[in-house]
Amino acid sequence: MKSWARDDPVVDKTFRTVASRRLVLDQEPAVEDCDVALEAVVLVHVEGIGRFNLMGTPADIEALAMGFVFGEGLVQSPDEVAEIRTESVGPSTMSVNIRLVRLPDRAEPNAQRISPVSHRERCPVEEALSGPRVGAALRLSCAKLLALNRRMRERQTTFQRTGGTHAALIIDPRGCEIAFAEDVGRSNALDKAVGRCLLSGQNLAGLGVLMSGRVSFELINKAARAGMELVCGVSAPFSLAIEVAEVRNLTLCGFAREGRVTLFSHPFRITDLGYEIV
Repeated sequence: MKSWARDDPVVDKTFRTVASRRLVLDQEPAVEDCDVALEAVVLVHVEGIGRFNLMGTPADIEALAMGFVFGEGLVQSPDEVAEIRTESVGPSTMSVNIRLVRLPDRAEPNAQRISPVSHRERCPVEEALSGPRVGAALRLSCAKLLALNRRMRERQTTFQRTGGTHAALIIDPRGCEIAFAEDVGRSNALDKAVGRCLLSGQNLAGLGVLMSGRVSFELINKAARAGMELVCGVSAPFSLAIEVAEVRNLTLCGFAREGRVTLFSHPFRITDLGYEIV
């Protein structure tokens, strides 16, 4: 990537405090302050391709933008991004302008795309199922996986204040922490963590990611596109996520909490099971 710029640096606050009234049965109502996660419109304009409207936490916008264009398949590396420029255009709106070194071959110039937070991934299912299989370098014990899950929860400082954000923790094949991000959207959290890796020059192939919520098709597809080998969610995976993980050679875990984890595909990466080969 050639350069990036932040026109308005006042974008790093992730929550605000509001007045609330707590009701408890058989008790008097209590007036108290409550921290709530900030949500903002993030207008992403990729020059020559189109505009994307995201809903997310107005922090780490450069990482979000980089992870987003990578996750959407518009770039394959940060070197293909010439510039990322962000600015605040209103009390609840951020604008991001992205200029690529060159347009991808299958870009659709001037397309107008609306991308709600939970439905941003527009890649056809057929394309996801026909993509290349990821490698087989990552190995973790169940205990290590659950310890990383606890570590992710400890790092969710905005969630601890608000109860309103998701998180993504990217790890290397040995289980060392590489990048962490929080956002009101699951996909945004993953995009931000991926974007941080790309901005720092970190190769994503062979890594794994822990997610704070459910695991959907779009999350698995983004991880597979990056070459990640493991996706672990605190909650349930969806059926299409399992199908894509199976075809693309990802280990997909769910319900990682309270001392247990459920494996849905390619369990050979979890050392407790004694697998020697894929």
